[in-house]
Formats: sequence, C-alpha cells, structure tokens
Amino acid sequence: SMTPAGKSVYYFGFYLMISKNEFSQFDIPIKENELVTGLKFASNQDKVIIGIRYSSFSPAQKMVIYDLLMDEIILELSDPTISAGNYSWSNSGELIIYQKFSFDSGIKTPEIAIWDLDDNVSNTLVSDAYLPHFLP
Repeated sequence: SMTPAGKSVYYFGFYLMISKNEFSQFDIPIKENELVTGLKFASNQDKVIIGIRYSSFSPAQKMVIYDLLMDEIILELSDPTISAGNYSWSNSGELIIYQKFSFDSGIKTPEIAIWDLDDNVSNTLVSDAYLPHFLP
C-alpha cells in the first residue's frame, strides 16, 4: 500500500533475513515532481521494480530496481525520451521483460525489450508488440 504522499510503501510478505511473515515499509527515493506509477516485487521478494514518471506533464517513465535488503536503488533504466512499463520479472530475478515506447524514434509502435540486470544491458526483442510477461 502506498502512503498518500506516494513516498513510502507498506507491504506484507516473506522477508528473507528473518524467515517469517512480517509487515514492512520502505521509502521511495523520488524527486518532488516525480510520480510513482507502479511496483512489481521479484518472486523472492528481495527486490522491487518501481515505475516512475518524470512529472505529471511528461508521458516518459523510468524503471528503478530497489534492493529491499540493502535498502537502496541498485539499478536504474532511465531516458526521458522513452516510456518503460508493463514489466515482468523472470523467475530467477536476473531479467526483466518490459514494454517501451520511444518518443524520438521513427518507430511509432510499442516494443518489447529485456533488461539483463547482471550486465545492466537492455535490448529490444521485437517491435509492434505490447504487454510482455514471463511465464512461470
């Protein structure tokens, strides 16, 4: 659950360090004009993707990976000319598949890309596609 100001998240889940269910909270490090658009926890719940719009005036959206055990952002995929969303974790937690739209590209349709977190590399897989999801 998000706080009304949109700067903290409260969640109930399995926490790896203490091996029991507990109610936890983490603060989202966003700038004053940024807006949180979504959250997606990894299957082992140690990381979360946070979708963040640059402002209420911009359709562009970035993705950040927040490590709950380290209590900090560990990776960020940001480019103000791209909107990244509809993200899905791989079961291993090493890959994220997502939909992107490039505002300054000649391609005016959404694309599906994959982000390899180990190498911090993102590659487009296919154009004119949307709503990607890893299968269990």
